Amino acid sequence: MRVRFHPAATAELTEAGDWYDAQLAGLGLDLVEEVGRAVDAASEHPVAWAFWPGIGEASAIRRLLLPRFPFALAYVVDGGEILVLAVAHVRRRPGYWRDRSGQR
Repeated sequence: MRVRFHPAATAELTEAGDWYDAQLAGLGLDLVEEVGRAVDAASEHPVAWAFWPGIGEASAIRRLLLPRFPFALAYVVDGGEILVLAVAHVRRRPGYWRDRSGQR
């Protein structure tokens, strides 16, 4: 399945990777690789992850939690494509990215 990142999600991943690299060299690359593995898993089984809690199934936004980092992918399945709406920190600004779902 094709995967596309919302431009803001790409910026979030870059910013988070840069922050982690500033903490420890190579840690940002670890984050990027973990996001890559998560995207691969979502691509193979796009509806395996639950809908984002508190938003409701009608939005069709799913959440895939990263095991090592405090981030989650917010994504929607749209036909034969996955659109990653956000690489969202799970403890900061909940739901700030929700308006992106209308920009498919």
